[in-house]
Amino acid sequence: MEKFGVENLTNVVVFAVESVQNVYLKVNDDKKLGFFEALSLIPDVTKLIKIIENGHSLKDEWLDLSALEKASIMSAVQDKFDLADDLVEEVVELSLSIALDVSSFITKIVGLFTKDSQ
Repeated sequence: MEKFGVENLTNVVVFAVESVQNVYLKVNDDKKLGFFEALSLIPDVTKLIKIIENGHSLKDEWLDLSALEKASIMSAVQDKFDLADDLVEEVVELSLSIALDVSSFITKIVGLFTKDSQ
């Protein structure tokens, strides 16, 4: 049962994916990243401040992540992330999905050892 929700974790993941998308879009055309293009990639300060302010809850949300919450994060990413290159988009989304699954696996393994030590 989820106790912590997933709002802050979703904000972090969407922020990271949007950042990757922005870099990809800036560099993809001419394979270069100029000074002004780099400056335009500086993240939206308000989003970054909100993420930092809520950073304390990320660990709890991550450790409490359910299958439904993983699906919710993936849905949020798919809604925000759209590249012209469908293969690159699919690789990024698959990588995120794998990362979420691996984190659940590690959490369960750690839980096994924690139970034994109590």
